[in-house]
Amino acid sequence: MSREIIKIMKKVLMALVLMTSLMYMGCNPLVKVATTTHKQVMEGYKTKDQVVGKFGIPTSKRNDGDYEEYYYLFGVKTVTDKNASLSAIFGGSKAKSSTTSVDAASFGGLASGSANGSTVTNSAAGGNANASARSISQEVKTYVKFTFKGDNVVTWESNGVDYGIYEMKKKKK
Repeated sequence: MSREIIKIMKKVLMALVLMTSLMYMGCNPLVKVATTTHKQVMEGYKTKDQVVGKFGIPTSKRNDGDYEEYYYLFGVKTVTDKNASLSAIFGGSKAKSSTTSVDAASFGGLASGSANGSTVTNSAAGGNANASARSISQEVKTYVKFTFKGDNVVTWESNGVDYGIYEMKKKKK
């Protein structure tokens, strides 16, 4: 065979390998799956030393009797929901843990919890609308807040951050 035919055959073979690879990936899409959720990571912090070891010196501290709060402000980010409904504007969700209560917009990314695992979440629609909007943008503070009693974490709260651990896995059919 001539060298030109061999070059052409190599190119055709490479194209077939590439097309087969693309087809295989299209048939078995990968999805991001949490191996450890944000909540599990946050509930792993049990002491003040663990929190300071991970997050460093807090942006601010507050004392309230036997309780101390460490607040870590990471800045402000813009959250855009391109498939938003008007209920996102009027609705809200209320997250309540054993000692704290927080109101936030339904798509603001608020998470809270307590070291003893007694978290209750209630959702309520504040408006009666179901029309779609093109997009809704909102500036959201990104932060983590821990409440301590002595050196032990009593509750935590976070907004706009996700410390979950993820890996890519094939989507189950």
